[in-house]
Amino acid sequence: MNIILKPEQEQFIQAEIKNGRYETAEQVISEALKLLEEYNRQRDEIHLEELRQKIAVGTEQIKKGQVTDGEEVFTRLQEPKQTRSLVSFIGAAKGGFATPADVDDFINRERDAWQS
Repeated sequence: MNIILKPEQEQFIQAEIKNGRYETAEQVISEALKLLEEYNRQRDEIHLEELRQKIAVGTEQIKKGQVTDGEEVFTRLQEPKQTRSLVSFIGAAKGGFATPADVDDFINRERDAWQS
């Protein structure tokens, strides 16, 4: 596999070799990939734990009867589009998201996780 590095990436690799941290560019790249693998593994674990917590909250809400009927959800989905917040659509379920900003943060994290 051949890759093209940006000049600053190439300079970084050369500096790592010059400073004696690594002997070859391959060692630098190999270490970088190991760190990326570990980062991705940890991010996936955090994401999975967040999902488990959301599922636990949802399960508790179901036990308490804090649910929205599925037919109502589908009816709302078929309504003409209008600008409205997610909270106004799904309701402010207790224990879910405390504020609309929390909803936005969660959606952004989910989107970023899927895009990366």
